[in-house]
Amino acid sequence: MLQVAVLGGDFRSCIIARKLVEKGYKVYQFFSENKLGGFMRGVRVWDQILDPGPQYLDNFNDQDKTLIESFGSEAELIDLKFSYSNYIGGKVSEENMALPSWYNIFNLEKRIEILSERSILSLNYSPNNYKENTLSEFIDLTSGKFLKEYQDNLCEKFLGIRSKNIHSSSQEIIPFVSKRQALFEGNISKNLKLSLAKFDDTLAAPKALVTNSLYNLYPKYGYNCLLNAFEKSLLDIGVDLHKNTKILSIEKENKKFKLISENENIQKLLFDKVYIGFDERLYEKVLLNTNNLESSTVYIPQHFVYIEVPKGSLGNLNYIFNYDLNDITTRITDLYYNLNNSNKTILCAEVCANNKNLIRNEKDKEEIINKSLNEVQSISAKIKNSSQLLKVFKSECITVPKTYRIPRKDYYLKKEKINKEIFDKYGENLISFPYQLTRKLMLDSIKNI
Repeated sequence: MLQVAVLGGDFRSCIIARKLVEKGYKVYQFFSENKLGGFMRGVRVWDQILDPGPQYLDNFNDQDKTLIESFGSEAELIDLKFSYSNYIGGKVSEENMALPSWYNIFNLEKRIEILSERSILSLNYSPNNYKENTLSEFIDLTSGKFLKEYQDNLCEKFLGIRSKNIHSSSQEIIPFVSKRQALFEGNISKNLKLSLAKFDDTLAAPKALVTNSLYNLYPKYGYNCLLNAFEKSLLDIGVDLHKNTKILSIEKENKKFKLISENENIQKLLFDKVYIGFDERLYEKVLLNTNNLESSTVYIPQHFVYIEVPKGSLGNLNYIFNYDLNDITTRITDLYYNLNNSNKTILCAEVCANNKNLIRNEKDKEEIINKSLNEVQSISAKIKNSSQLLKVFKSECITVPKTYRIPRKDYYLKKEKINKEIFDKYGENLISFPYQLTRKLMLDSIKNI
């Protein structure tokens, strides 16, 4: 029986370990923390664990759902069928889709002109041809002259950085920059998408109108139960879990691999293959003792302002993007699905912790909370069509130093060079996987294991 090591305790690493057991390998899994899951476990606020913003399993299909639920009854997933919208200039989009922040700025004729321009521009755009493009250049190629300045200002609000300073691939997590956007109401978008393939590349529409096979899932019993189910299942199928075990480096020994750790007993083990599921910025340090990818990454710190309010304060919306450039909040999420209270809910307001929103003392923290409260109250009043001030029971602000990991312009050129160095040093039996921006992409990246 081949003996293999899986490095990492994140969502993808757990799936990798399970797949390898099913292939008949003896699997050892190593991770540096006390529990599996990392960021998925959320943050502790008011003696409960809360999600930092919307932590859905987006765009999962039936096969993905079956895979996750195979970890046991506590890994059961539910489809949230969520509703989302946006806010700009005192208006909330009525339809269940994030119509663009500039939707009300342009009339139908101008939106058709924008659509035509974007469709033509997208003919000339292929991600493989633009490895060195900045996000600013991507906006030039796909958005056209009407949107560039506005989208760049939104980029600075949401990420705290100008689009010229980051790589074009970051558009995958930026809703107002994506090549596919909502330019029209849902039914119009649906009909245009069906009429011409090129429109399908440039238009977004509510998921319910275009597919009934993709879901936005959430663990029925919360992420902590899901991750506990992962651990129990992995142990039950024979995975040898090693918690609190940081791998410092890897050595080749007679065509096998030895893991170097502070635990000397681990160094006595030899592995036929090593699978690395964690972030490529970390495994570069472990495998090559260099730090090039880290220096080519922009980490986005965020404040998460938690606000306890009456249930239904966002109407039927799961979350809302705040595209108003005068506001500091970027997205407001209703965490009702994470709670067991019939009368109250908790809203999570996200604020980019850039140079304008730093917390240096309690006064700064209070200002962030109060401004977020005012913006949430204003948006809630618009949603509920009420002049009554939203009742707030309590509020708290938690800062997470690293949320999004945004590559700079030279990131992928460095990555190609690093991957070649790793292959030359370790060969094909050391298998790593690229960092992915969504959990769906993480699952897809390991389909061929």
